Amino acid sequence: QAGLTAGAVKAYWLAEGQDMVRSRQKLKNKVMELQEIGVLVFASNKSLRNASLLGSLIREESPKAITKEINTAIVAGSGVGKPRGILLSPSKITVAKESAQTADTVNYKNIVKMWSRLHADLRGDALWLINQEVEPQLELMEFPTTTGATAVPVYLPPGGASETPYARLKGRPVIPVAPCKILGDEGDIILTNLQTYLTLTAGGIEEDTSAHLAFDQNLQAFRFMFSIYGDSLWQTPAQPENGSTTYS
Repeated sequence: QAGLTAGAVKAYWLAEGQDMVRSRQKLKNKVMELQEIGVLVFASNKSLRNASLLGSLIREESPKAITKEINTAIVAGSGVGKPRGILLSPSKITVAKESAQTADTVNYKNIVKMWSRLHADLRGDALWLINQEVEPQLELMEFPTTTGATAVPVYLPPGGASETPYARLKGRPVIPVAPCKILGDEGDIILTNLQTYLTLTAGGIEEDTSAHLAFDQNLQAFRFMFSIYGDSLWQTPAQPENGSTTYS
């Protein structure tokens, strides 16, 4: 089972002349309602005349503000009036810290256990999303060794601190993103494959301007709107063919 089809399609071995076993595809009803996000900016006509770049700046920064909020929702959105984020996905698996692990730290055992719970089919395009506070933990992370043995750095390249870190763990990119939680909180480091996150949109960002909304104040209104739906394709962790450990 790959998880994405939840076992609804299954292959069977056939003897010579044997009728094929039927699989009947059943789709679970799910309402996918687009949610709207918008920006409304006012600027005086005097400012727009005197500062020729102001209009361009508004058109440049407003889509950035929308993108920032969408990224936050994809990671931690509640699903109410906005996309449901990875951290609220019903297929999420949380890896606990080690019993003797100091609070607000990340160690190599955490990384190994997270990697082991990611479904093997999804590892090739996986990403590590981290809060920037996690970076020093990764830079100083060491491979566990026997007492008295020389510690082995995990994250630094062969050239040591004088070289640029690979910014990769288990061969996959490590990307600092603002929506990840602070160090020590669930969601400070996330291992995910965003190909399993479904987004639906209705075109691009719509831009409109109006001189009438605040005509008496001599203000120009800039409105930017975008519609999006987002949720995890996986609605439950996957059960393996052999073994009892679930994967996500």
